[in-house]
Amino acid sequence: MNLQVTPDASSPFTDVDGVYTVYATPGTYTLQPAVDPELWTVTSTTPLQATLTGGSPIATDMDFAVAPAQDISLIDASLTLGTGPCGDSTYLSISIINTGTRIEQGTIALQLHPSFFFVASSTIPESQVGNTITWTFDDLGVQEVRSIVAVVTTPPMTMAGELWFHSLQVNVLDDDGAVLTSANSTLEGTVRCAYDPNDKQVHPAGYGEAGAIDLDTPFLDYTVRFQNTGTAPAFDVVIMDQLDTDLDPERVEVLGFSHTPTQVAITANGSIQFKFLDIMLPDSATDQLGSQGFIHFRIHLREGLPHLTAIPNTAAIYFDLNPPIITNTVHSTLVDCNTWQPMLEANEYGVLRAPAGDLYQWFLNGDPIPGAVADSIQLTTNGSYTVEVTSTLGCVATTPAIIATDLPETHMELGLMLVPNPFTRHARLIATTPLGTGGQVSLLDLHGRVLWTRATPGGPSLDLDFEGLAPGPYLLRVEQAGAAPRVLRALLQ
Repeated sequence: MNLQVTPDASSPFTDVDGVYTVYATPGTYTLQPAVDPELWTVTSTTPLQATLTGGSPIATDMDFAVAPAQDISLIDASLTLGTGPCGDSTYLSISIINTGTRIEQGTIALQLHPSFFFVASSTIPESQVGNTITWTFDDLGVQEVRSIVAVVTTPPMTMAGELWFHSLQVNVLDDDGAVLTSANSTLEGTVRCAYDPNDKQVHPAGYGEAGAIDLDTPFLDYTVRFQNTGTAPAFDVVIMDQLDTDLDPERVEVLGFSHTPTQVAITANGSIQFKFLDIMLPDSATDQLGSQGFIHFRIHLREGLPHLTAIPNTAAIYFDLNPPIITNTVHSTLVDCNTWQPMLEANEYGVLRAPAGDLYQWFLNGDPIPGAVADSIQLTTNGSYTVEVTSTLGCVATTPAIIATDLPETHMELGLMLVPNPFTRHARLIATTPLGTGGQVSLLDLHGRVLWTRATPGGPSLDLDFEGLAPGPYLLRVEQAGAAPRVLRALLQ
């Protein structure tokens, strides 16, 4: 349970025994529990007040009592994968937390990706069928976090760069075996044979480098993984995580951990602090799996944040009195995709161009055009053209249509088209099949005299320059090996 302390001091979370500690300078403070009123009712007198002085620096017997506001089953679940090289063993931690108001029982089912192999777990499974492993649990107390640590073999080096995906389902059951509520969790990533043993992760990871997520995302789940890569056991591990101001420090939930934290608190400067005192974490050379740990927590976003709000997050990991290890920075950016509508632009050459984005798929009369996945397309057939664009922030939208109605159909029967036609100086010759190298394109006047010749480029188009020629009609002749010459009319204005 989180406690609110005013004026600003460390705001602690109670431990598994309900004990808490507030670190503060001399002064008068008020304390009250921060609970969800739909689930819990505070039954003791609140708020409480404590005065600290130099002569009386400690206040005790500051106790609170809460009772369920309703009888409800709620469960949360998560997966955390340890670090390690390819083809080696690491841990996969399954964490469940009872967020309801009842003592619970139920089942846990883990589906491993086929490239991973289950070795053993801290709790003996009820069953294993292929890569599906199941366990049961009972007497899960209110707000209790319970973990099952599985040892798994990671994919081999030959699979580096490939994607993997694990899934977890937790069912809470009544005494008759009926499902009261369920929780699902997934974990996905890429096989990496090089790794950082101390890192930060965020879920949802979002799209692209900005970590674009939906504007209505209610919370972020952070995981800090750590490993003692020193040469002796670490007596204490402390994690300091400076929270962005767009995150609500009064709405934090600890979802899982490798070792029970001895203290969790929000400091006066807005950092969340996790202390693992007397953890005695072995070094990696002595015990590769035992040298690792993690903390997994959820924090809600403040309400009313605008489009393009950026939320970075970095953690500092302290092993005993050594300088901190600073993790990577994860990024989350709130995006309102309703504000983005891509539009098409057309030029005088009959080329349609989409706005900047990451992915494209063009459509003609509502049907996808095979292979048309670039940011532009050449008009070759009359009809309705649209393109579906995935923006650099992951928004997917389709442009309004541009209707092509005056393309020269007779030219396309030849598999050729000149755009624009008529033209003033420049035009582009478009072919439905590539103009193979070794051929030529010739410009002729109406008497059949060749004015110039250009070699075919090997691609589907050729840009032509008619500088220095008098306005009037001309003929373009396309000659390629093994095919009859093709001729189309051109009008220079």
